[in-house]
Amino acid sequence: MTKGKCCCKYENAKGAQIIHIIDIINVVNLPRWIFSVWAKVDMDRWPIYSRMRNLSFYFFWALCLFILIGDATNEIFSNDESDPMLYINSMFWLSALCLVIIVDLHYCKVVMYHANLHKKRIEKEARKKAKKQRAEERYKLEQQAN
Repeated sequence: MTKGKCCCKYENAKGAQIIHIIDIINVVNLPRWIFSVWAKVDMDRWPIYSRMRNLSFYFFWALCLFILIGDATNEIFSNDESDPMLYINSMFWLSALCLVIIVDLHYCKVVMYHANLHKKRIEKEARKKAKKQRAEERYKLEQQAN
């Protein structure tokens, strides 16, 4: 649908870098922050950062939804139930939170796509290294045979 673009504007690589910078700046979600800094130090850690971002997405937003729904339920039962603004405010905050969750899910998918590119690059380098090792072993065996 977006033809490989983040937010229909940036290429996925550029979008993933922007999201990565946002995660480095944002210290509220501590596991995500730690792994984003780690991915900044070593680019081979992008797949691990992607997995942690995905796990922290589900944990963090499930916790936030639980807290918001609990607070709304508490307010509904502790206040006058005939107040229509109470329901409107609850629905507004819940819909705003759902919108933020959808945006964060999109960001997780962009980071996962970019991490898959890093994963493929790492695997390709490992195959080249293994091929080089096999060639060196064959050369050593030929030298020992002669």
